[in-house]
Amino acid sequence: MDDEELRETMTELAETFPCLRGAPGIAPFVPEELDRWAVGPASRGERVTARFVLAVWDDATAWEAGPFDVMEALRTWPPSHREPFLRWALDPWWAGMGDAEQLQHSVESRSSAVTGVPFLLPAHRTGRADFPHPALGQELTPSPTESCEGGRTSE
Repeated sequence: MDDEELRETMTELAETFPCLRGAPGIAPFVPEELDRWAVGPASRGERVTARFVLAVWDDATAWEAGPFDVMEALRTWPPSHREPFLRWALDPWWAGMGDAEQLQHSVESRSSAVTGVPFLLPAHRTGRADFPHPALGQELTPSPTESCEGGRTSE
């Protein structure tokens, strides 16, 4: 896909979010213009949405609008914005990747790998949480000095 086709694809993605239809930098897709708008007059919801689109375009750039945070987005977005995000998340793609990289990244995404996503993952999904969560498959290791009754021993 050449640069022009990528930009058209980004416009199509961005326009699936109602708040970005007609926003500066969307049609034609000019990421720097979208970034400037997102830090200026954009509302919180528009800024969160712009952050997502900018992260799909180039997750390595430190955009002035800030990094995309999926938890903030899901708290902020109404269903009309969650739906296009979730459609994208079912088969994620990034604009800066070639066909071979896209295929590899798609395979990694489907195997629940947590590397390479263009947004911050909750700590319990990365294994860096302060406390393990058994519902997420993180086993709790019992203390060798405590019994199964929480440290109480029978006398």
